[in-house]
Amino acid sequence: MWGRQVYRWSDLDFEANGEGGIGVDWPVRYRDIEPWYYYVERFIGISGQLGRNVMDHIFEAGATGVIPGYERERTFGNRPNGIYVARFRNLKERHPKFLRGYGFQGGASRAGWGRGAGTAGFGAEFKRQLIGDLGPWTMWLGGWGECLPRPDNWWSWTPR
Repeated sequence: MWGRQVYRWSDLDFEANGEGGIGVDWPVRYRDIEPWYYYVERFIGISGQLGRNVMDHIFEAGATGVIPGYERERTFGNRPNGIYVARFRNLKERHPKFLRGYGFQGGASRAGWGRGAGTAGFGAEFKRQLIGDLGPWTMWLGGWGECLPRPDNWWSWTPR
């Protein structure tokens, strides 16, 4: 799904591998593709919109809870997946100052599982070590307000 985000890389991005000595240096620079950035921006209708239609989203609005009594439970097969509760407001009758709605997303997880990302190892024994001392199950649910871009929401910067 395209989230309408189009990043315009700078020379800093194109030169990072070469400067850091990591990976392969990009064979192009910003000046090589700058005309194509403008072409794509005109094609998708965002040309001249730099600094306009600024949007913000609700951040960290939700709840987390511990689910007691399942400390010995283990998942088998596929891991628990996330949940999504679709928009429920303004479906038929629209509020004049709030045109969209809300959505909720969340999921369940075990405390401590992420420590495997920074631990050396692999295979069945490695997995047994990781799941042997997991913390409690938790569930989180976060709310998201659907935002619309507005041309009168803008920002600018001034070089110093």
